Amino acid sequence: GPTGIVALQDGTVLVADSVKGLYSFQPGSACPLSPPAATLLTTVIYFGLSVGLDGNVYANGDDGNVYIISPTTGLPTKTVWTGVNGLGMAVDPLTGDLFVTHCCLGPNVGRISGILSGSYTFNATWGTAPNTQLDGLAWSCDGNTLLVVSLRTNEIFKLTRSGGTGVLLVTLPSGTEPDGIAFGKAGTVFAGHFFVNSEYGPLGGTVYEIGNSGAPVKLIASGGKKGDFVSVDPQGNLLLTQ
Repeated sequence: GPTGIVALQDGTVLVADSVKGLYSFQPGSACPLSPPAATLLTTVIYFGLSVGLDGNVYANGDDGNVYIISPTTGLPTKTVWTGVNGLGMAVDPLTGDLFVTHCCLGPNVGRISGILSGSYTFNATWGTAPNTQLDGLAWSCDGNTLLVVSLRTNEIFKLTRSGGTGVLLVTLPSGTEPDGIAFGKAGTVFAGHFFVNSEYGPLGGTVYEIGNSGAPVKLIASGGKKGDFVSVDPQGNLLLTQ
């Protein structure tokens, strides 16, 4: 049950699993030549993962807390905030603040400010998308746009830096149930697009490429099962869990 995925600057990829904890994949020249994944220690199950502007790895725990975790041991090293109940996670590229979705606890996007200073504050209702259950979210490379997906209504909403109520950007085919979302990296063939991984529905296991304006919508992969999080590594490669 892979959930969160994040790539570190050195190419190491951390993948959270909803059953077995946290895996560390080391970079290799090709999949068959890559070393086997290492199973790291965990005391809670992690959902969303992100690398902060300070270089720390942040994680939403299934106990409702947000942690800084060690990328080598997998264990929490600091509790950032309790009672967040976060699922998806994204880092603001301009301020370093953390943004989280609550999924089944309400249609809200929360914001944890003060990450770089260590003086944390939490706004549980910084943003919202109407009548939805939210999951994956991603900041654009320029920090001007936050996209968030609605798992149950197949919709993707766009929020600005002021938060508030999101604007519907695009609706995917019925049964897609989008989950993970990530922007393509500037200077790569993925620039100008964002990518959505789909989870539970009849079209689960599909991947869509969508222009940053909401069009065109292009199905680029299918045949998977229960796709969850999607991310982009420092080299611009698109990574996803299935």
